[in-house]
Parts: sequence; structure tokens; C-alpha cells
Amino acid sequence: MPYYHASLLSAYFPIENGKQDEFLDVLGVETANRDSLKEFETHTVPSSTYAEFNCTYRTSIKTNRYIYGTWFSSTGFERDGNKPDIVAYFPILFRPMNKMLVRWWIPIIRKFHAKG
Repeated sequence: MPYYHASLLSAYFPIENGKQDEFLDVLGVETANRDSLKEFETHTVPSSTYAEFNCTYRTSIKTNRYIYGTWFSSTGFERDGNKPDIVAYFPILFRPMNKMLVRWWIPIIRKFHAKG
């Protein structure tokens, strides 16, 4: 049974831990029929705590800049560097692509501060 009910999903798997600009972009769709996956490469998304952000396709770059430029620095969280970002796309019929709704999940962990 599909969980997100999105037309398209992307998972951005980090290639090298800690580098935000190096990742494997995996495009996929949800399916309840695992037998149909035999011809495709599969990737497992590990369990994690995720922060959820909503935007449109048009505002997705601005949202990304906010998450990585402002949100992380103003919270007690940091990106869980070895887990993928997940993005779900929800097109709206008869509307331009830039109006498409986007739901973005970023894996997070609490920041640990060394006691000095």
C-alpha cells in the first residue's frame, strides 16, 4: 500500500558523508507490488527522524537554502549525514509545473556539544 500517494519520489543518497553537493539522485514511484520491482534497482531508505518541509516546485530552491542556511543553524538539530533526503512531488492537474506541491523530508539528529 502506498504511503505518500505521490506521483513521483526522489531520494538523495549522500555519496560522501558530509558533502551536501555530492549525492545519488534516485527517482522512483511507490508500489504495493514488490514483484514488479525485479527489473529495477532498489534502494532501501533507512529509518530515521525526519524534519518535514512543504513548498512548491517554484520555491523549492529557496526552501533548500532556508533549510541548509538558516533552519539548521537556528535549531538544536543537524543533518544526519549518512541518510537520504526524501522529496515527494504532487502535481496539480491543469496547473503549471511550478505550482506543483513538494514535500521534503530531511534526516536529522540532535547536535551534540562537547563539554569543556
